[in-house]
Amino acid sequence: MKLKNVLVIEDDPDTADAIAAVLRAHEFNPVIAYSRNEALTKIDDTTDAIVTDYMMPGLMLVNFISSLRLILRKRIPVVVCSAYRNAEYEAKRLGLGFIAKPFTGEALLHALVESPEH
Repeated sequence: MKLKNVLVIEDDPDTADAIAAVLRAHEFNPVIAYSRNEALTKIDDTTDAIVTDYMMPGLMLVNFISSLRLILRKRIPVVVCSAYRNAEYEAKRLGLGFIAKPFTGEALLHALVESPEH
């Protein structure tokens, strides 16, 4: 599957913009949501992948992934970004990709392509 439309879920506007800029520079179409609740309103059949911060206010990661799978009825690559140690364990337990913060643009692109759902 060719990835094109990536939903970026990040509550820090500067980080969200930086991730979106990297994606745009590599011909992706990023859409930004500043919470997982907002993200659920922006997900549709054209969403090919998701990059989400681990620590977000509101909806917990496990509940978000359950809702995501119900909405899309298909699995798409999801990459969790975090500086927290337990985040990688949680991401892998849920079958998601993971990238540690801070990360480079190259590392982000690699994580998207290598994500378990890809």
